[in-house]
Amino acid sequence: MKVYGYEKGDNEEMLEMKEISFQAKPKRLRELANFLLKSADEIESSNKNQWDHVHLQDFIQDLAQEEPDIVIAHPDL
Repeated sequence: MKVYGYEKGDNEEMLEMKEISFQAKPKRLRELANFLLKSADEIESSNKNQWDHVHLQDFIQDLAQEEPDIVIAHPDL
């Protein structure tokens, strides 16, 4: 597993992360867990030509604009 991210602001340089931390209410953590489980199921039932990536902001309808997006990418890309 690899984790990448962007700093806040206009910086477009993607950085590989050594560690990430989540600071969220239990409701949001459960939504994140469901998002991860759904993504894993979709990856297992498809191939990289059918499933490229998915965004948390497309999964959680009430995700505020200032909240970070999380992107799950197919591991074979």
